[in-house]
Parts: sequence; C-alpha cells; structure tokens
Amino acid sequence: MALGMRPKDSRRLNMSLYAMPVYDGPFLVLARSKKAVTILQRGRPVFISLDRVKPTFYTPPSTSKGATSVTFRSDVDIVR
Repeated sequence: MALGMRPKDSRRLNMSLYAMPVYDGPFLVLARSKKAVTILQRGRPVFISLDRVKPTFYTPPSTSKGATSVTFRSDVDIVR
C-alpha cells in the first residue's frame, strides 16, 4: 500500500468524495433555447440541458467608492 495507507483510511478517502459539493457556478450564459443553455465553463462553451441547471439571482456589488452613511429619522422624542 502506498504511503502507509491502511484499508480503513482508503474507505474514508472514498467516502469524502461524496461530501464534495455537486453545484458549480454561477456561469455566464452564452445562449439559451427552449430546452438547453450554452454556458461558459472553464473558458469553453458547454451545452447543458435545462433539467441540469439551477437559477441564480446575482446582485452585482456596489460600484460606489467610499463609505456610505445612513441616517435614520426617529419619530420618538428622547427624554432625559
């Protein structure tokens, strides 16, 4: 056995493969048809059935630079 691996260790290694996430993405959609989409994955266009696609709701980060200040108006008078 390589690197002193015992059979128990190799079984644990195989089980960890199932713990890997099944979702990759989000990917850029290049084209869409009624039944499939073409996405850009690892620099190549890939044709995928819509049955295998999950929607994503992406909000781009704010482009403003610097801190944003927010002021809340209080309708309650503070008595001291």
